[in-house]
Amino acid sequence: MADAVAIFTPGQRLTGPDGTPLVSGRAEFFAASTTDPLTVYADSDLTVSLGEVVYTDSAGYPVTAFGGTTKTLVFTGTAPYKVILYDSAGAAYATHDNCVGAVVAGV
Repeated sequence: MADAVAIFTPGQRLTGPDGTPLVSGRAEFFAASTTDPLTVYADSDLTVSLGEVVYTDSAGYPVTAFGGTTKTLVFTGTAPYKVILYDSAGAAYATHDNCVGAVVAGV
């Protein structure tokens, strides 16, 4: 099992700048302080790739694919990362850099 960081907590919905669910939005991931895309994963073993972009469904939950309905958890390795959140029109409204999360340690 790899050391992994849970990016979103189970059941977490992403919200827009007005606090409503981020309907059909997306989160793009990068290595911290760069524009280098960062692959994120659906499992803490870091084996099921979601790519560098995670989309949200009609209720703001992260899903496995654009237009999908399968909700997902999102993990990355333990290095700091950057995430940019976009609304359904493609406008960036939040950037969080040098993020770290709770480590899910391998055994």
